[in-house]
Amino acid sequence: HSLSVSDIETITATTDTTESLMLLAAGTVSVSAIDSVTGTTGTDVLNLLAASAVTVSDVESVIGSTGTDTVTLGTAGNLAISRVESVIGTTDTTETITLLAAGSVAVSDIDSVVGTTATTDAVTMLATGSLAVSSIDTVTGTTDTTDVVTLLNAGTVRVSAVESVLGATA
Repeated sequence: HSLSVSDIETITATTDTTESLMLLAAGTVSVSAIDSVTGTTGTDVLNLLAASAVTVSDVESVIGSTGTDTVTLGTAGNLAISRVESVIGTTDTTETITLLAAGSVAVSDIDSVVGTTATTDAVTMLATGSLAVSSIDTVTGTTDTTDVVTLLNAGTVRVSAVESVLGATA
């Protein structure tokens, strides 16, 4: 089922696993039981009302629920998040996740993560590879032997199960 909306604040769908939403005008929308959301060329904010697994395209920010939320990027791009536990990227090499509030996130196929000024931001790598970080306090790698973390700014970072750490120039 597909729905296109403009100037709607809240949408609650069924438990069907094919509910998609297309935003016709930039803005903020709160959803429950929506499986995919396509934003506009403007600034779009998605609020998750309940634990969700949602695919987003052309959405700039996702605010998670109090449950466990997983966001998959349907198209390459940057995403700002809060209260989202996992983010799955695309095969593109330019995706950046920015934390809007202190916390932790697990990522796969994400190229860089930017944290907050708090000292508790943490990232867990769900798939082996390279990850660039800024203002992240802890990075946990995978069980593979090829994880690489690159620091985008000078600072201290704690790592676990990461084979290589590349520092930033001061």
